[in-house]
Amino acid sequence: MTMKAEIAAEALQRIGGRLWEKHGHRRIYFNEPDMMETIGLEVSRYNSGRISSARHDGCTISNREANRIIARLPKKLWYDLNVQKWAWVVKDHNRRRPYRDEADEMAEEVIAAIEGMVAGDPEAADDPEAVS
Repeated sequence: MTMKAEIAAEALQRIGGRLWEKHGHRRIYFNEPDMMETIGLEVSRYNSGRISSARHDGCTISNREANRIIARLPKKLWYDLNVQKWAWVVKDHNRRRPYRDEADEMAEEVIAAIEGMVAGDPEAADDPEAVS
């Protein structure tokens, strides 16, 4: 494994990514709560699971808007350490256009936020292109 991939793995794990290794694949996965945090979305929920309040980048937003953002998040998002590229799978209800375009834009927004967090990580500062 290259030093760049090793730096990327460590940096992504420090900000909440989870390493998965199997059959020669090495990926860092991000789950939905991690993705929500990277884009500044905070939600509180009732015991039923429904959203009771939401904030985006510190500003109060409607529960409907929070649900819309969450619905556009990727089903799966990972950084493939072997090929050093991002990949994602959209949720089933987002497979048709124009929803697919919105879901892809959201995935790119999450990736940009993660890369920004890595760039701001003092231990990743030695290689600012570690995850690009």
